[in-house]
Amino acid sequence: MPVLARIMDMLALLLFLTFNGHLWLISLLVDTFHTLPIGGEPVEQQCVLALTKAGSLIFLTG
Repeated sequence: MPVLARIMDMLALLLFLTFNGHLWLISLLVDTFHTLPIGGEPVEQQCVLALTKAGSLIFLTG
């Protein structure tokens, strides 16, 4: 890996940690367990299809 790429990676990591990105990411993970608890009611098929379509749009649009 080129030296400049390593420097840019380190800078991005430092910015992520400086702006508490790691805490924000953990908070989002905890929120998903409140929204969809483990062992809770099963998700309806229409909801799964909607999530699948939304996910595919993310990859199609880039």
